[in-house]
Amino acid sequence: MEVMDNISLNMMEIIPDELPREVHYSRLRETWNIYIPNMPIRRRLGDALARMAECILTFQQPYPGDTPMVSHQTVPDRFYVTRGAFQQYYIFDKTRLIRSEVNIRYLLDPHFIIGEWYAAQLASHFGFPKNVMYMHDMGDSYAYNAQLVLRTGISTMYPTRNPNVDNEHRFTVGQHSETAYHIRDDDFPNDPLTISKNSLTNPFFDICHWYWVHRYRLRAPLNPRNNPDNDDDDDNSSTEDFGFVIRRREVTYVDSDSEPSAPDSPGPTQDTPADIDNSVRGQSPSASSMYAPEDDEAEEIEPSEDEIEWENKRQGRATLPARPMGDILANRAQQIMESINHYPGDNLYDRVNSHYRPGNVRFNIKRAHNDLFIIYDLLRGSTMYMPTASL
Repeated sequence: MEVMDNISLNMMEIIPDELPREVHYSRLRETWNIYIPNMPIRRRLGDALARMAECILTFQQPYPGDTPMVSHQTVPDRFYVTRGAFQQYYIFDKTRLIRSEVNIRYLLDPHFIIGEWYAAQLASHFGFPKNVMYMHDMGDSYAYNAQLVLRTGISTMYPTRNPNVDNEHRFTVGQHSETAYHIRDDDFPNDPLTISKNSLTNPFFDICHWYWVHRYRLRAPLNPRNNPDNDDDDDNSSTEDFGFVIRRREVTYVDSDSEPSAPDSPGPTQDTPADIDNSVRGQSPSASSMYAPEDDEAEEIEPSEDEIEWENKRQGRATLPARPMGDILANRAQQIMESINHYPGDNLYDRVNSHYRPGNVRFNIKRAHNDLFIIYDLLRGSTMYMPTASL
């Protein structure tokens, strides 16, 4: 519990317009850790820290101040976590309209209990009692996320050969060293693969294609023009990680009725030079077609907008949406006054303003000058003045 006491309070209330638009459109978060046979393959790892934080926070509901009806079953899409500027992550609570900030170093700590931290934040900010303990820690988010994404490629890229292997738990990813992870496949129990940690931390990395290439040894020489005789495909140490920094020209599909099959693979092929070349280009041949490049020259292209935004956030150069702050004192005073449903004598003024309807905004507060605020009561049709020092 010492970690909880050392994290400063960093929570603020928001309005619905301040929620990111991705909150309303992304459905992947609700099924992130749920196994669905024949699910669509995921071409990107995504942000492992954000998805793990969302999963734990959702599962450990309710929190201090929640109603008894709140649970991970009744509110499955309550939280949205995204990378902010510099080393911060933003946690949006759609149910309570709250935004919290947590530093990435806490999410990287496998022993960090994010549910306990969030409950402590709510208790400190709103004064709600915290009556339960939250015990689920972050664990190794990168390894767990890689396992979840890898199993989405089972039905299309690397089908299970052994009928006794459970597809849901076929892959196990664990840290091998400070810079590398091991991928263990129950379908290939004696042949683990090693992948760099940098690849697993890259949200745009296509791990399914990387695994398919390295599992079936579908690799071409790094410079085939200068090394036409280099066919040493058994050396796994010189293979490259396929990320998003360098990508190739788009390819066209060429039908092939006589495509040979790989001797050890029931799915993708590995015999033709075209297939091997395209494995380096980041493409995945299917059982009914192979890929042919438009020309032989590799070409670097600009990263996508999502990749640029991620890199800017990582380096602290993110451009946040511009919103005017407004008058903080006036907005807070209006929020407090609107929270009170009835004031003494309101029943005498029901007919004063025929344009006012119950449920509409009643108070309009503006700053007259630095030392004085004007409060308009739309129900009573009256005007009051309040010194700034009182607020």
